[in-house]
Amino acid sequence: MNDEYLKLKDFWNNHFKDSKSDEVLGKWVEDENFNRTVKKYIKEGSKVLEFGSGRGWGLIELGYTVNIEEGIGIDQSINAVNTCNQTIEASKIKNLKFIVGDENTLDNYIDYFDAVLTVNTFDVITDEALENVILSCKKVLKNDGYLLVSINPDFPLSFFEEKGFQIKNDCIYRDNIFRSNNKTNDEWIEYLSQHFEFIEFVTFALSEMEKTYPRRMFVFKKV
Repeated sequence: MNDEYLKLKDFWNNHFKDSKSDEVLGKWVEDENFNRTVKKYIKEGSKVLEFGSGRGWGLIELGYTVNIEEGIGIDQSINAVNTCNQTIEASKIKNLKFIVGDENTLDNYIDYFDAVLTVNTFDVITDEALENVILSCKKVLKNDGYLLVSINPDFPLSFFEEKGFQIKNDCIYRDNIFRSNNKTNDEWIEYLSQHFEFIEFVTFALSEMEKTYPRRMFVFKKV
């Protein structure tokens, strides 16, 4: 693990330091593209991993969208995991849990999950780290299982420059910390297709602003 990746892990752990848990009363995502895609590829009774779960909204929302058997969220940030577990306890959600870990933790779940979800994770880690993450996600998926990769909106470079970010080799940095892997949609598909079969690309919005710059989701299959 190189210094850049260690610095990035410290950054995200500190990022979630002041996160607050809230009771979740039910489903809130109204975007039909998101809901259709989740229901299409994640079936009732599935076991699902969210890798890089952060505040956990992706896995929690998935649990309200599909009647899954078990959902596990893994994040290297103890601050994020503590917040998530407090949230599901307050919300009385019984079939989800969040644990502290990284790609190495996935060795405990070989061929275990029917689907893997990542939300705003693959695009905020370096290519060197991402290669190991992808291989680990592949190991935990059952054959014919699906990988759903959701990443941030495709903002123009001017958006980052105006906010004080630096652009180096098509990647985004701030204060010398890696912040975004700025691949195009086609580049993401080509990159991930080295390990999975590409199935579908969709966009979805969680706010009015995101209707202009939507979030992106790529669906892949382990074959």
